[in-house]
Amino acid sequence: MPKISSAQVGAAIRFGGSRMSWLLSGSPACCGMISAVLLRLAYLSVTNVFALLRLLPVGDRDKDIEILVLRHQITVLQRQLGTTRPRLLPSDRAFLAALLHRLPRDVLGRFRLLIRPDTLLRWHRDLLRQTAK
Repeated sequence: MPKISSAQVGAAIRFGGSRMSWLLSGSPACCGMISAVLLRLAYLSVTNVFALLRLLPVGDRDKDIEILVLRHQITVLQRQLGTTRPRLLPSDRAFLAALLHRLPRDVLGRFRLLIRPDTLLRWHRDLLRQTAK
């Protein structure tokens, strides 16, 4: 990994005009941040796989009851938040975007999500744009 001074990082931030130029600079801080996001994403993926495996032997009636309980919990959380927007970590955004990007917009509109469907689709476009660079 090439050595980059703090002045070079500052110049990339100032003159590059984007956070991506700083992230791609290879500085130790950005590598730590990227590895933390990837670790969190891996953790979320593994825990959700185990949650899916737990649901395999469960009947449809039990799944429906769990879905209703989760929807009610989302309603309570939205009521408590009021106009405050929830803060999601980049790994949360990536996970939601990866799970829900294939669903049509009208189906996403029927879901009880903490975020708007347009926001979710924008996150997916941003994720694809970042991986293409």
